[in-house]
Amino acid sequence: MKRKSSKLHTIEEADQALRILGENQRAIAALEAEAQEMIDAIKGQFANERRELEAAVKSTTRLLAKFVQTHADEIEARGRGKTVRLTFGRLGTRTAPPALKIEKGFTEADVIAWLRREFPRSADAYIRTTERIDREALKLWDDADLAKVGLRVEQDEVIVIEPAVDVPASEVA
Repeated sequence: MKRKSSKLHTIEEADQALRILGENQRAIAALEAEAQEMIDAIKGQFANERRELEAAVKSTTRLLAKFVQTHADEIEARGRGKTVRLTFGRLGTRTAPPALKIEKGFTEADVIAWLRREFPRSADAYIRTTERIDREALKLWDDADLAKVGLRVEQDEVIVIEPAVDVPASEVA
C-alpha cells in the first residue's frame, strides 16, 4: 500500500502547523518542568539522608586511620605484611605507587623553565606539548590558502521554525 505523504500548500496551513508545533512544544516543556521539580525534591531528600551517612563514614574512617597508625606493630605481627584480615574487612597500610609532586612555592612553569635552561638539548623529552590548529584565526585566510592545507570554510543555511511562545488563548481557537 502506498504511503500517504502530507504536504502544506498554503501559508495558512503552515501557520496552523506552527500552532500545533507550538502547543506540543509548550506541553513538553510543562511536562519537563514538572518532572524537574520532582527530581529536585528527590535530590533534596537524598542529600539530607546522604549527609548523615557521609558524616558517619568520615568519622569512622578517621577513627580507623588513627587506630592503624597507633597499632601498626600489632597489625603487622597479626597479619600478613602490613595488613591484617578481620571479620569485616582488611586493615593496615600499603605502599602507594610513586608520584611526582611539585613543591609549594613552585609551579609547573618554573620546572619547565629550569629544564629548558639546564638541559637545552634534552628538555623536550621531559615536557609534553599539545599542538592544535587555531580555527578562528584560520577562518580569516583566503579560500585558496586554506585549500593548500586541506581546509575550507563552510556556512550552512539553517531552516528556521519558531512557533510563537506567548499566543493569547483567544487566537488559538
